[in-house]
Amino acid sequence: EGAKSKIDESKGVLKPGDLEPGTYEKVVVSALDSKGDEIAQSKEILIAKPGLMNTEEGGKITVEHKGTVDLNEYINSAVAPTKWGTSNSKIATVSKAEGKKGLMTVKKNGTVKVYAYFGSGKNQTATKLTITVTVSFPKFKKSTYTMKLSKKTLDLGTKKSDGSANANGLLKTPEGAEIIYSLDEKAVTDGIAEIDKNGTLTALKKYKKGITVIARVNGIDYKTKVKIK
Repeated sequence: EGAKSKIDESKGVLKPGDLEPGTYEKVVVSALDSKGDEIAQSKEILIAKPGLMNTEEGGKITVEHKGTVDLNEYINSAVAPTKWGTSNSKIATVSKAEGKKGLMTVKKNGTVKVYAYFGSGKNQTATKLTITVTVSFPKFKKSTYTMKLSKKTLDLGTKKSDGSANANGLLKTPEGAEIIYSLDEKAVTDGIAEIDKNGTLTALKKYKKGITVIARVNGIDYKTKVKIK
């Protein structure tokens, strides 16, 4: 099963390097006596050569949203990884739970290496693949803004009200993303503030506890708080 492989006849060795990525061979090793008769046989051994697919050169991918990503979509292998790991769990983690292995949860922006391990060390050859993940999802410049009621407006969108780029608002949005701005229920029902389609907030009342501003980018919510004094 899998690709035809080159076998070193003098040593009887089949190596993963002899296979094409994504293929495997199941082999059985026999022990022979001096007459060439078989005296023992191993259990079936799986020799596989996993590879990557759907990645940029060097095994790189970019994630432009928070939440989860199924890394199995980037693995080209006849067998599933036996274990996953990351170089920085503060940026991303990968599930170890059955039925969810390979499901990566991104936590913050940055670059992290994710490792897919193949082989238990018993009946499989050990292999490790590395995927370099750049996490760059939208976020507001600040987790909490403070404005004076007398200022009246605060630009929280990707652009200012005059159309120029806004380095103090929503950052790292994917090109061409659909963005919908809204406020929490209290801000709306109590008439504390309004926000337009471009993310410009208009303060109507003081509210020192702060209201929540939501930017829905391609269906995923990103939030910040605004205190009005």
